[in-house]
Amino acid sequence: MRHHHGWNDSDPCADISHGVQMKKLKFLSVLLMFASGAFGQSKLASASQGKVKEWSFAVSGDSRNCGDVIMPSIADKVTHDGVAFYWHLGDYRAIYDFDQDYKARNPNAPVLQYETGAWPDFIQKQLNAFGDLPVYLGLGNHETISPKSLVEAISQFADWLETPELQSQRLRDQPSDHLVKFYYHWIRGAVDFINLERTSLTRRRRTGYVLASHSHFFMDNVYNTVCRREHPDEVLPGWIV
Repeated sequence: MRHHHGWNDSDPCADISHGVQMKKLKFLSVLLMFASGAFGQSKLASASQGKVKEWSFAVSGDSRNCGDVIMPSIADKVTHDGVAFYWHLGDYRAIYDFDQDYKARNPNAPVLQYETGAWPDFIQKQLNAFGDLPVYLGLGNHETISPKSLVEAISQFADWLETPELQSQRLRDQPSDHLVKFYYHWIRGAVDFINLERTSLTRRRRTGYVLASHSHFFMDNVYNTVCRREHPDEVLPGWIV
């Protein structure tokens, strides 16, 4: 895991500007009309201004190792820019080994202390920085690395998975569904945001964009692979952030 761009092994959390570049936080400005085909012809124009209303959200992922430094910087930026919400795509802490930021503050911490405190540390040092801004959490593979598990992740992050908004949406979709999970969705304007749990894909007849995270760089058009080029009409727009 030492191949990160701009990484400083002697002090991995010293250069915030390199860290932000490494994480490649990507702000996505969303025109609400882009998904109108799935929700009918939504009247999104402002009656007073006669313009289509625009809004934005922020999305990034993989806050291991330097997240305690980088995430507050991200929170400060998105709050200043007035985004509607922040979406974390998963991989909060490394788990398989000490995160560098945690180790720098706790150089003598035993493994058990780290494994027990990794997620509370993520909440305290990273999520709390967003204040009242809505935050949605995705599930990364590091959330289920032993000794962690999906069940423990759901229990730890239930406050973010069972907000009144998400609970209400889940019960509208299925009144008998009282199971808290990472596979959920929420609707803002004419856009349906779907948070997948692993590969829980559902075939939907609508315009879709796929966001994924794990690598410490940004890539677009990631699903336009050789095996899909014979059917270009089936290739989803996709990014790694």
